[in-house]
Amino acid sequence: MTNSHFVIALGLFLTGCGSNLSESTGGSPGLPASKVEFFYGDGTVKGPYGEDYGTTKTVAQRAIDPATSSASEDVVSVSSGQPAREFVVSYAINGSKFTMVEKNGAFTGTGELVGEAWRWNEWRSHAILAHDQGTVDSDDHENGTTLDATKTYYQADGSVGAVISEHLEAITYAEFETRRAELLKP
Repeated sequence: MTNSHFVIALGLFLTGCGSNLSESTGGSPGLPASKVEFFYGDGTVKGPYGEDYGTTKTVAQRAIDPATSSASEDVVSVSSGQPAREFVVSYAINGSKFTMVEKNGAFTGTGELVGEAWRWNEWRSHAILAHDQGTVDSDDHENGTTLDATKTYYQADGSVGAVISEHLEAITYAEFETRRAELLKP
């Protein structure tokens, strides 16, 4: 599958939830404190008819800043038979909606957040891949210290190219650094 490296990176968007393994800093009056969260996990990639396209490993760092209505992520992902890819994504949040831009232009998109503001437990996103390579629709759910996501990659002609199911767990900063180094190792 030629575009799976783009699809895999779209696995984590904006939980903002109260993970026990996050680091918080002081916030503005009336707003939750900013925080940084770390996740690691794996997933499966299936073709449009359920055929096995392989597995994924993903590690992510997410910084959430209610005072600036923004968030950012640094996501490293590896899918079967492909080198690691790193994506840095910036989010602008307006109420329960967000826009996202990947630093190197791999994708842009929009989304909707569900749940208490800045503690969302569910979100949906629609990403447009660069160079007319298609789109990715993601449906994500955070439950305490776990994150489950289902992403559907649509090819440029609108047909389903792959479905990715991921399960990630909250980790510490030290675990993030270790896992990130492992995934980026050539």
